[in-house]
Amino acid sequence: AGFVTPVRLRIAVGDSVEWQMTGRVVSDSLIIALKDTAQVWPFADARRPRGAAIARARRAERKGTYSYSVTLDCRMAGGVVQHVVIDPDIIIE
Repeated sequence: AGFVTPVRLRIAVGDSVEWQMTGRVVSDSLIIALKDTAQVWPFADARRPRGAAIARARRAERKGTYSYSVTLDCRMAGGVVQHVVIDPDIIIE
């Protein structure tokens, strides 16, 4: 299982966010996506962040609470891949 600290991230309009894998995580992907597909991505970046070790979202543009998922495909011993989904919130004030 995985976790994100803090579970609720509070930022202001204009702020940017960077997600970075730390510790002993071995993953080929780090994907950030809104859980509610009806919501509009609140950052100036037009696409969801996706990266190998770091994902970034630049300049929050909309106030609100956004539940999102952090998805990792972690390589375990023996070549097994474990799909991990973490569900924190972003609060933009």
